Amino acid sequence: KKYKHCSKELEKQIIEYYFNNNTDKNLRTMASIFEINHTSIGKIITKALKERRENSLTKRCMQYQFCNK
Repeated sequence: KKYKHCSKELEKQIIEYYFNNNTDKNLRTMASIFEINHTSIGKIITKALKERRENSLTKRCMQYQFCNK
């Protein structure tokens, strides 16, 4: 299977599983659970992590501190 854009609902389920499951975060295991390619899962998780980093309180505080100098 090639990488295809998944439905928003499936993306939400994958992200929720990744952040709430502390034991098994192997991409291939998740691929078998959700029945999509492990590359797709990797891209979905990477996108979610980037969004969380960009919206993090620490980053916003650092930007505010640097802008006010």
